[in-house]
Amino acid sequence: MLYNGNEGNANALVPGGRKFSLGDEDLTSNPANPVTGAANVSFKRVAPMLVLGWGNIIPRGNRRWSIPFELGVVFSKAPTALLSLGGSACDSNGNNCRNIATEPRLQADLAKEQATMNSDIEVLKLIPVLSLGFSYKF
Repeated sequence: MLYNGNEGNANALVPGGRKFSLGDEDLTSNPANPVTGAANVSFKRVAPMLVLGWGNIIPRGNRRWSIPFELGVVFSKAPTALLSLGGSACDSNGNNCRNIATEPRLQADLAKEQATMNSDIEVLKLIPVLSLGFSYKF
């Protein structure tokens, strides 16, 4: 595969006062500065692919229709997830609010959460391929 444009993007918002977990901590989003975030998952752009198929794009002989079909798999490296959070998080009682971007312990929890995400999506290093086409000769 010469170009894999697959990617995933997500935005997150934890409304003020809502509880959430990050890494090993149970936290509450600060009502004055709620937690917001973004996640991005990207794949390697070039990867080997093995496919088996049947049919021709251009029909042969007097046939006008053709239905080519391919089934296979792309052998890519595991995708990588990047997670970023902003805002403030408080302990589970709503006290001791800390900025996620600057607090070292929360940054460590964020790195642990990102590592967990990368571990969870590692299975996507094998991407199934199914291709079905229709052609008509005039």
